[in-house]
Amino acid sequence: MGAPVRSLVALARRRSVRPLPATMEGLVHELSKQLSRSAKRQRREEESETTSNVSTVPENEVHPALLDEKCQERFLQSVDTMIVQSHDRRLLAGRSFIARMCYAVFMAVQAAKSIEYGIEWGALLYIAYYLVTNAYDGGPYDLNHSEGLATREMRCLVVSLGMAPICSTTEEDMMKMFRTLSRLSDPDLSDPMMRVWDKVAKDPKVRLAVQGVLYPCRRAHVLFTR
Repeated sequence: MGAPVRSLVALARRRSVRPLPATMEGLVHELSKQLSRSAKRQRREEESETTSNVSTVPENEVHPALLDEKCQERFLQSVDTMIVQSHDRRLLAGRSFIARMCYAVFMAVQAAKSIEYGIEWGALLYIAYYLVTNAYDGGPYDLNHSEGLATREMRCLVVSLGMAPICSTTEEDMMKMFRTLSRLSDPDLSDPMMRVWDKVAKDPKVRLAVQGVLYPCRRAHVLFTR
């Protein structure tokens, strides 16, 4: 056998397919490894999809979700769900007003200081809910009082934001994002909540915008209850 032939034979042996396991135990072991690799690959794909859903836009551009009518309705409906779950008669009496004012605070902050698309949007909407309901009910409504913020309430709002049905592609992307984020741990929700609070509280322009929107909310419960 010549040298070229021997080289080809050696190469073929190196590239030969591994033989199947000779025993049932070996076969089960091989299948387990394949299933493990498949599961890891699927997790990587899911993580990649979640990352793409939480992607941001350039700082000076408006995120499409802020302009999408169905996303706007989702914000309003999620706040309304929070009010219903509170079982507070005074809040229920003015639920439509409160939901719209929460959205107004959310948009006022976005206009003054862009907040990153993702969990910080959920935190911002919850902070708007906290401020508006406090002002509406005659409680502290300025940005010097964060002691009433609750991770449990923020989670309820994020869960609501991640609920079906959907009516637009942009809304679907946002719904899937919040559905994923609703499974975060309490610290992973609390940290962005306080981070957004600091962003809003420490910027004079944002504080002014928020206080301007909150002014009509002060003790507004007297307009809806007797």
